[in-house]
Amino acid sequence: MVIILFPSDYYDIKKVDSDYVAEYEAVCQIPEFKPVLFNFDAFLSGEGIKLYPNDYYKDDLCIYRGWMMTPDQYEDLYNFLLHNDIGLINAPCEYNVCHLFPIIYPEIKENTPRILCFDSITDIDWEIVNNTFERFMVKDYVKSEKGTDFPDFFVTPVNAQKMDKSISEFIEMRGKLYTGGIVLKEYVELKKYGDHTNEFRAFYMQNKLLSIFRNSNQPESSNPVPEEFINQFINLPSNYYSVDFAELHDGSWIIIEVGDGQVSGLSPNQWSFKYFDDMRRILLEESPAKDWDDISDILFCGTVEQISSLKCPSCGNGLRCKYYENTRGYDISCGCTLIRGHGAYRVPNFHIFKAHNL
Repeated sequence: MVIILFPSDYYDIKKVDSDYVAEYEAVCQIPEFKPVLFNFDAFLSGEGIKLYPNDYYKDDLCIYRGWMMTPDQYEDLYNFLLHNDIGLINAPCEYNVCHLFPIIYPEIKENTPRILCFDSITDIDWEIVNNTFERFMVKDYVKSEKGTDFPDFFVTPVNAQKMDKSISEFIEMRGKLYTGGIVLKEYVELKKYGDHTNEFRAFYMQNKLLSIFRNSNQPESSNPVPEEFINQFINLPSNYYSVDFAELHDGSWIIIEVGDGQVSGLSPNQWSFKYFDDMRRILLEESPAKDWDDISDILFCGTVEQISSLKCPSCGNGLRCKYYENTRGYDISCGCTLIRGHGAYRVPNFHIFKAHNL
């Protein structure tokens, strides 16, 4: 049995946090998974951890799906569960390595914008900053203040006194969520399709690609992440983590973020059940497709690797798929079978079909 641990509602430990209802309901449909809730908000306020239901879960693997925690908070949760014979999938050191960007940076530095790290405002050498970047953004070891009134980036040369004031404002805005220190990160120009950048979020589990999904509401016609680039990062030092990829203005690809998988949200429009069912397959080392229902699911929501390896369950031949945007219909064919669907309620990963000529 695998425990999937969710934060509970603020007022009622028997209800899941409203932001995780879809994931919780998906987990409830998988017999090998057991959804468990805990009093997240009370825990952050210093109260003891409570689980619901409070059954005895001896030696069960636990995967947390919820809000971010500081390294100290995560270690407290980890130790509480371990004391109760429950093992979180990532130990505190594994949580930190992907949650705190400066720690994972050496593993990905050839494929991500440059950074400079400082423990505090007084440590920042603005002359070095001016000589290093043309433009840079401000974040702490975990997040920026993207989407707020704080500037998206600064253009060098910058004035030290004005920047110290801006950094102080940033720290104040982050409040209790401020983590680690100051990270100044090279600002790069991302390719846009209309008003949307072309970003993807990949999840990896136990050295396998769990899922990859469009993450910036970009159109289906935007370029997919090259498969060989995705596979470069399949062995980062964590059991469960996320990597955010983005296409640059010139068509090349970079990593823009890495996170612990337990506190990384699913992409917009990502199907929760498919995500957890694929997780189940990885944990149980199960073959990804046994019948046509499995194949249909993978063609619509699968990863590049899963789709490109599909075979007909009857004859073993490779599959070809054609999607018709005007009717949302599709054909799946091989040497012995033709399956035709019409009016699909969700659009398949057509960019993957096209890229791999399935």
